[in-house]
Amino acid sequence: MYYCVDKLKNAEPCDHSNQCQSEMCSSYVSKQNVCYSCIADIKEGSPTFGKELTSHCDEASEFCDMRTLSCKPKVKDTQSCNDSGYECVTGKCDPFLRQCVQCETNSDCNKNYECQANTCKFVKFDDGYACTGSTQCSSGFCQEKFCQGSKADGTQCHSKYECDSEVCEYNTCGGPDFHNTTDPDNFEPVVAPAPEPVVEKPVVVPPAPAEEVPTKESNSSTETVVIICAVTILLVALIALFFCRQRKNRNSQSYDNLPSSSTPSVAQSKTTVQ
Repeated sequence: MYYCVDKLKNAEPCDHSNQCQSEMCSSYVSKQNVCYSCIADIKEGSPTFGKELTSHCDEASEFCDMRTLSCKPKVKDTQSCNDSGYECVTGKCDPFLRQCVQCETNSDCNKNYECQANTCKFVKFDDGYACTGSTQCSSGFCQEKFCQGSKADGTQCHSKYECDSEVCEYNTCGGPDFHNTTDPDNFEPVVAPAPEPVVEKPVVVPPAPAEEVPTKESNSSTETVVIICAVTILLVALIALFFCRQRKNRNSQSYDNLPSSSTPSVAQSKTTVQ
């Protein structure tokens, strides 16, 4: 006769995965098969003891309970934990107190916090650190959002708020006028740097413009112009000489062609005179 039964819960023995609510059946955690939702490292002394070996839980907010083989929400501070820091939000489970803690050493805490009784507690700021109230400062003074100190002039400083004079120059309260003094902590004074020597810049005189040196091309062009001018003058002179000779020849020819009657004789001239 067949009848219906509820599926098996995690950590209960099983033969097949379809018998489990999680639909998963394995013999990893025991000699016989059991139903599971997750599997954690159960080897004591292992550096990953308690860490989930599967990836079924949300690592940020859940852990794998190695007893129930189920994913459970991580435990907050001061709440009980059974095995490892993987159960805690902070990742730390005190093995003696069996509860989740914020810290075990100072390195587990943020800056300006110390691990006291497994809890990170605020410690007061040193002089020169930013603050919002005087209760945050070791000196008991918070001015202009910085812890105000009570260091005398001549002591080492990193901020003006550490000094009574509110002057911190060259890492010395009071500035360079007090840099030759020392404080009780054998502070090595910081010597003010010497002023840089003034170096006169040399006057740069621009070089005189270089004289133009006649090149071969300019010389040849000049010679060519001279030759052309000489040839032109010679041609003009020859042409003028040619025209002068032509005119002289015409005048001599016209004189030779005159009639003889037109030329009075010497005798006629004498007669006429008488």
